[in-house]
Amino acid sequence: MFAFADITMTLLALVNLLALAMLFKVGLRVRRDYDEQRKAGITVPVFDPSRFADLDLDPGAWPATQVESRKAADGPESLGETAVGRS
Repeated sequence: MFAFADITMTLLALVNLLALAMLFKVGLRVRRDYDEQRKAGITVPVFDPSRFADLDLDPGAWPATQVESRKAADGPESLGETAVGRS
């Protein structure tokens, strides 16, 4: 009875290990980008999918990036935020 569960859990673990091995290089690149942003003095690094065009990422899946680009384009008032010193 437990033999079937053991076999399926082993297969699940092997599939997960294979996925981790395949994503290792991508993970290192993304972490390197994060570290570079921190070294540049950015206190809250933001993932920018355009820096990883070869990974075929959907930019719409990263709302923080959209918010940051809207802030840069329109200013903080466009998102309902007030600037420092205003009420």
